Amino acid sequence: MKRIVFGLLAAAALWPAALSAQYVSNARGPWFDRLTLEPYAGLYIDNAGSTGAGLDQSGWLGGVRPGMALTDRVRLLGDLGYSRVNEVARIGTGENSAVIGSENWLATGGLELDVVPGETAGALGLQYGAAWRSESLREVMGSPSPDGVESGWTRSAVIVPSFSIRHRIAPRADLRLGVQDYIFFDNDPLSHNFALTAGISLR
Repeated sequence: MKRIVFGLLAAAALWPAALSAQYVSNARGPWFDRLTLEPYAGLYIDNAGSTGAGLDQSGWLGGVRPGMALTDRVRLLGDLGYSRVNEVARIGTGENSAVIGSENWLATGGLELDVVPGETAGALGLQYGAAWRSESLREVMGSPSPDGVESGWTRSAVIVPSFSIRHRIAPRADLRLGVQDYIFFDNDPLSHNFALTAGISLR
């Protein structure tokens, strides 16, 4: 009887370690088993324009995030995204006005850490990269003076802190909801451009 009890206690003590070792082993398996690819889309709030911040400067954002598991809780992530906002500024008023819209290409890379592990996990991330931005006329009413608006593409360094919730929906697929802050450093003043995204992470 003592041997049975001792065996059960030993199994209970070793079981979590065995599971952890198996998970880490999977994370360190063949490189193609550690890769993920996440198409995503969502809301993008563009505060880098010449008007104030707020939902009036909102549009859509879409892209893809490739990733690789480094450990059971740490992932290397990249992000290639594109946003389009129909109105970030307005020149003139009433019948003599012009609406200015924006486009942004976003390319970043960094790390993500699961702070709450499990089938439903919470993660903090930090990425760094570049953003290419262009403003152009979207609508002209009357005879405003929108000279110098379409100035081509400009580049800015960008850092992206993020928080996401990930839920396992299939053996090789997770539903992912996230909040990102695209901080444009080369703007004067510095601008925070927020995004709310949803995607499916595939392994």
